[in-house]
Amino acid sequence: MRLSVLLLAGWFLLATTSHAHADPVSAIVGIISAVAKIGTIGQLVLGVALKVGTSLLARARGKREDQRPAGVKGSMTVGGDNPMSFIIGTYATAGQLEYVNSYGKSGKTPNAYLVQVVSLSDLPISAMSSAVWINGEKCTIDWNAAPIDAGYPVLQYRQNGTDHLWVRFRDGTQTAADPYLSSTFGADATRPWLADMIGRGVAYAIVTARVNREVMTSPPRCKFVLQGIKLYDIRKDTTAGGSGPHRWSDPSTWEWSDNTKVAQYNLLRGLSYNGEWFYGGQNLAAFQLPASNWMAAMNECDRLVAVAAGGTEKQFRCGAEIALTYQPIEAIKELDKSCNGRTAELGGIYKTICGMPGLPVYSFTDEDIVITSEQQQDPYPAHQQTYNGAHASYPEPAEDWAMKDAPPRYNAAYEAADDDQRLIADLSYPMVPFGTQVQRLMFAAIEEERRFTSQTGTLAPEAWLLEPLDTIAWTSARNGYDGKLFLLGDMDDLPGVNQVVAFRELDPLDYSWSSDKELPTSTGPTGPIVPPPQAMTGWAVAPAEVPDASGAARRPGIKIACAADLDDVARIHVTVRVKATGVVVFDSDQTPYPRPGPNATYEWVLSGAWCLPVTTYQAQGRYVPFSTRETEPSAWLDVTTPNILITDVSVGLGEVRDDVKSRFEDIQSELNNFFRPRIEELAVAWMAEAALGQTQRHEITAQVGSSLAKIADETLVRAREDEALAARISTVLAQVGDVRSEVTKEQVARSNADGALASDITSLKASVADNKASVFSEALARANGDFALAANMTSLTSTVGNNLARQISEEQTRAAADSALATSVNGVSADLNGRFAQGLVKFEAAADQSGVTSRFSVMLRANLADTFKDSGFYVEIYTESGVLKSRFAVKADQFVVWNPGSSAFLPFVFENGELRLNVLNVGLIRAGRFLSPSGRVDFNLIAETLEFYS
Repeated sequence: MRLSVLLLAGWFLLATTSHAHADPVSAIVGIISAVAKIGTIGQLVLGVALKVGTSLLARARGKREDQRPAGVKGSMTVGGDNPMSFIIGTYATAGQLEYVNSYGKSGKTPNAYLVQVVSLSDLPISAMSSAVWINGEKCTIDWNAAPIDAGYPVLQYRQNGTDHLWVRFRDGTQTAADPYLSSTFGADATRPWLADMIGRGVAYAIVTARVNREVMTSPPRCKFVLQGIKLYDIRKDTTAGGSGPHRWSDPSTWEWSDNTKVAQYNLLRGLSYNGEWFYGGQNLAAFQLPASNWMAAMNECDRLVAVAAGGTEKQFRCGAEIALTYQPIEAIKELDKSCNGRTAELGGIYKTICGMPGLPVYSFTDEDIVITSEQQQDPYPAHQQTYNGAHASYPEPAEDWAMKDAPPRYNAAYEAADDDQRLIADLSYPMVPFGTQVQRLMFAAIEEERRFTSQTGTLAPEAWLLEPLDTIAWTSARNGYDGKLFLLGDMDDLPGVNQVVAFRELDPLDYSWSSDKELPTSTGPTGPIVPPPQAMTGWAVAPAEVPDASGAARRPGIKIACAADLDDVARIHVTVRVKATGVVVFDSDQTPYPRPGPNATYEWVLSGAWCLPVTTYQAQGRYVPFSTRETEPSAWLDVTTPNILITDVSVGLGEVRDDVKSRFEDIQSELNNFFRPRIEELAVAWMAEAALGQTQRHEITAQVGSSLAKIADETLVRAREDEALAARISTVLAQVGDVRSEVTKEQVARSNADGALASDITSLKASVADNKASVFSEALARANGDFALAANMTSLTSTVGNNLARQISEEQTRAAADSALATSVNGVSADLNGRFAQGLVKFEAAADQSGVTSRFSVMLRANLADTFKDSGFYVEIYTESGVLKSRFAVKADQFVVWNPGSSAFLPFVFENGELRLNVLNVGLIRAGRFLSPSGRVDFNLIAETLEFYS
């Protein structure tokens, strides 16, 4: 039904006197008396406003619970059967989910972005605030950032420079489908965003969230803070008695406002969209809301009042989300409650007041009251209608717009007057999201409530010009009044034009607010309850040295340490930077935090190519938990690395040193093995099988006493299905006593399934007692399915007792499917009474699938008592990482280069790990440190310091 009909119905029932019953005065006085008794708190508690007409009174008393405004919508609604709504003033809403979908960028994670479209108001609104509450946390939309398709970033969901949440806002004036939604979901097979999905007149938000379990553990639950619909302000309409461009017929001239009476004015006259009625009154003309009256009320709302925090604020403001199921008359009454206001209707004219009442428009005395008519005074209300304090709730913007209790308002003097009873009125201000305004409303309500006196009576016909909500002054000797103020609550005509009136005690001081009356308030934390960030504890840094295998310091390092036996710590994130420049040289979260135990250590040494000697660094640590909780880094601590001049050159030299050392060890092993028993001992094996074939033996012997001469010739042939063997051994022997000479010649040819062998061995021996001399020569050829081998070896040996001199020469060639090898080795060895000296000269050329190696090596070794020394050199061509390289390596206690043609130049000497030379002539020197022989001058090129010591 139309609002005008609802409001006028009660008036016509009561105000039409032509058909009154025989005793209309009693009936009217009874109704008016009841209305007059209801003060501000009574209106709030009972949910009624001081209006004319029994129908309005009955409707207010019978208001259903679902008609009460519930405050800010805390959670987003879904489904298609929810009522439409709109926003007035500044208010927050979770909105209604209209669409949801997801997508992924090309080549990236599919469904990585969740998109929600949330309608906020079914009428166009002015703006969205930068504040948005997400999952209970107040966040900020960066409207100043360069927008992307998804909208503007939410700063609290930016991690390491990467955004994870964006908001795009449409205010309801859009005329085309959103391009971001159309391009992203226009071709979606199941839920396409079509071209006609414009949302004309609907303000909505597009929320896009990027999947990241550390940033967002669940889909975002948003609560948007909005500046509501634009409103017509009659004070800004030059054609209506105001001053400005506003025109009722042209909504494009309207502006946003949170003035309570401006909002109420618009609801009374009715809201439209594109010329069609939407909510509120219908067809109310401007004259039905007198401009002077409403302008005064609007100005009273805008009057500035001081606040305890400093500065001022407007006296009465409002904010609300109004659903279309919420009856307009209830919304108008709720707005009155939000500004200590009252609205009355008389003959289709709507009059309003708020805040402090105006000056009296009518004064009268006892003589002006018609004494022949009934009078009634009610000086004190019933106990159950008496209040001396108030509790109130309101939506608090600082606490996620949840309903919050305002500081309770008590009055000790009033409690004492009420038999020391605290009589509390529970109030609610769902349309007032301003805590200090709520305190002013509570104060005025309590103070006004203590004005108990209410009167009914009959005034002379001259009072017919009065209207409800007028302030009147009564001077009464009978009641002790001297210009006492009353608020006219209701009135009616009687036969004879006398006026039945109801009025209630009034005191302007009840509305006189000052900031010293303001009670302190506090706001609590909101959002998800998370453990506080864990700070890095026990963080310490110190210089350190990194030793080599021998324990010598080879690199500078930094020792870090932290607290022990902590829970929920997986690793330590360590960052190191150069103090002088701030450049980060080390940044890793892979330092494992040990499990508690007796062997657990909570300190580590960091080093690497980045760690330079004598350099001041700063190190910072942060715990990396197993869970997703936050941690805080430590302070940057200074540490100067020790003066260990190990550079990349030193590291390279160390690698070369190890490689050369390994090569010399190989050559030493060759030297050790070279003087093993040689090939001549193998000849015995051939004769062991002589009986298996045909053997011929010829021997000539002559012997006289201890003199022996012998010639022996032995031949062997043998054939099997899998083997053929032919061998000849010749021996010539001459011996006189312990003087002996012998010549042995052995020739062997053998073939079998494993290969072929040809061998020619010659042995010459001469001995006198323990003095022996021998010459051994072997030529060998061997081949099988895998390789071919040719070898020639000559051994010369002289022995006197335990003294031995020996020379061995060996040549060998070998070929296989994947390699070829040629070797020439000469070795000498001498042993004398426990002292020995050995030398080995080897030339080798090898080729295989991985590269080519050619090496010439000389190795010497000798002993003295229990110690021995080896020395040598080698020259080689080798392959490393697919690259052919050459090397000359020397192993010696002293390496000398001497220029024999001149005595002016001293030799070049490397000895005891130190290079010494007398003259150096170079073009470029790259060095780490210059130190004088005395150690008193230190020029450190790495640290860039020059130091002098006394």
